[in-house]
Amino acid sequence: VTPNTLYLGDNLTVMRSFPDEGADRGIDGEFTWVDGKGDVQRCIISVKSGSTSVAHVRDLVGTVQRERAAMGLLVTLHQPTGPMLNEAAGAGRYRPEGLNTQKEFQRIQVVTIESLLDGPGPDLPRWRENPYKTARAIETVDQAGFDFDGQG
Repeated sequence: VTPNTLYLGDNLTVMRSFPDEGADRGIDGEFTWVDGKGDVQRCIISVKSGSTSVAHVRDLVGTVQRERAAMGLLVTLHQPTGPMLNEAAGAGRYRPEGLNTQKEFQRIQVVTIESLLDGPGPDLPRWRENPYKTARAIETVDQAGFDFDGQG
């Protein structure tokens, strides 16, 4: 088994051959964007596939605080309960700095897989960090011609 390789087909056998690398510290992914001051901000993503509770929201709040992230997103298989949504709302709001916008985002959001696939999904800042660097323009210089046939 080669690390950092995607195996297609029956992945369960391959996945079981990898050693357990320990706890993920509550982070299953992240979404990044650049705020108006040029700072990269993060949204910590936590994914839960079984039954979920308000404790999972509290764990995400703690992870967002520990990681000094701007936001957190809990993705669940089932609809969140009222107490889960109340706990998420109690974590406050996030307003991107340095942008000419009054838009605020709920700091901790809970969405289902279905919502991610079919919409509307989470309400996150759309100012994505560009993963591609822009190449520096090179000034073109006329090249001297080369006389291949000896005619000029």
